[in-house]
Amino acid sequence: MDDDLASDRFRDLPEREQRLAALRRDGIEPIDRQGRPRVVLGDGPESRLALSTAHVRHVRQQPISDHLTLAEWKRMYLAVATANYRGWMLNTFVTVSWELSGVQHPPYIKSLHDRFTDLMRRWCRDVTTALQKSPDTRLSQQEVPFAGIWVREVGERMGLHTHLLVHVPPPLFQRFRRGARRAAHTLTETPMPDPRKGPTGKHLVRIQPLGDVADQWRVFRYMMKGLDREVLPPTMHPDFRQFLTGEFPLLKSVPQGRIEGARCGASRSIGPAARDELRRTIGLPPLWPEDFDPQGLHYGANYLNQGELARSLRQITI
Repeated sequence: MDDDLASDRFRDLPEREQRLAALRRDGIEPIDRQGRPRVVLGDGPESRLALSTAHVRHVRQQPISDHLTLAEWKRMYLAVATANYRGWMLNTFVTVSWELSGVQHPPYIKSLHDRFTDLMRRWCRDVTTALQKSPDTRLSQQEVPFAGIWVREVGERMGLHTHLLVHVPPPLFQRFRRGARRAAHTLTETPMPDPRKGPTGKHLVRIQPLGDVADQWRVFRYMMKGLDREVLPPTMHPDFRQFLTGEFPLLKSVPQGRIEGARCGASRSIGPAARDELRRTIGLPPLWPEDFDPQGLHYGANYLNQGELARSLRQITI
C-alpha cells in the first residue's frame, strides 16, 4: 500500500483541509473543468495546492482585441447578405451568458463557445437527415442549414457572452430552442431552470424569434455596436464614411471588452466560399459594400428578393 495513503499525516490539518486531502487521495480533483471549486477552499496547504495545480494549461497565444474592425464588420454584413440571397433569413437571436454559470476562465469559455456552435451545426445536420426520411415529399426535400453569424463580447451585467444570429425554419423553432438550451446547460454542467418556479431575472441562454427581415438587420446592427470608428482608413470612400457616421452616431466606440481569439465569425454556408459557389451556379449580383452604392438598399429585403428571382429564373426551361 502507498505509504502516503496509509499514513495519518493529515490528521493535524483543519477539517476543511483534511476533506481536500481525502478528495485528492480518492482521485477527485477539488476544482472541476470549469475552474469551479467542488468544495469550499480555505487558506491551508491543501487549498493552496488545489489552486496552484488546477488545470494548468499552456494555450497558444491568441490575438486580443477591444473592438470590431471595419474588415470584420464588412465580413459579417456580406455573410448576412449571402444568407438572404440563398433564401435564409437569419430569424433567431441567441445569447449565451457563459459567466452566469460560474465559468470564469476565458480560454475555457472560448472552448465552450466553439463546442456550442458545433452542437448547433450537428443539430441542423441531424434534423436534415430526419426530414429526408419523412414520407412527406415536401419535408424530405427541405434543407436545414447551419447559417448564422456570431460575436463575442464582455458586458458589465452578463460578463463574457456570445450573441448569435441564425436561420431556423419557423416550424422547427421550438425544437431548436429546446436543443440549444439543453446544449448550453450540458456544456456548462448547470441544471436547467425549473419552470415551476416561474421566470427568473437571469438566464444562461436566451433565444428570441424575429418577425421579419427588418428585425434581422436591427439585431445585426446591435451585434456590430463594437465597431471601432476611430481608426477608419483615410482612403475610405467619403460616402461610405458618411454612412458609418450616420450608422454609429456616437463620437466614440462602445467598449465591448477585451476578447482573446476571434471576436466574430460566420458559418461556412454563408462565407466567402459559399459566395464563390453562388457566382458559379445561379449568379450573384454585386453585394454592398463590396460594390458600394451610396443610394443602395443597405438593410432591406432586396437580397431575399434577388435570390428568389435568380432561383426562379433557373427553373424556367425554354
